[in-house]
Amino acid sequence: MPRHGTEYGSVGVVAEVGERLRLPGRGRGAVLTGLHRGVAGAAHVDANGGLRVDIDERPDVQTPRIKTDELEREYRAVVSEILDLRGDDGRA
Repeated sequence: MPRHGTEYGSVGVVAEVGERLRLPGRGRGAVLTGLHRGVAGAAHVDANGGLRVDIDERPDVQTPRIKTDELEREYRAVVSEILDLRGDDGRA
């Protein structure tokens, strides 16, 4: 779950653990692949002493392609208008 200071958020990312590896200095790491959002529920300790949290999985709803295209056109028009008002041609 995401953390801000000492507080944890209630919505996080459900991920699949891929490759596990050792890092310099005796550290460990893992490659994670985000799958979708999840809302944290009740927490409990398993038989091995590990913390487990119940997750209400919230798969992303696929926006219809026609709607995505429409939103993309609107976004581009807004950005273009902002650049025009600033006298900027959009090139860095």
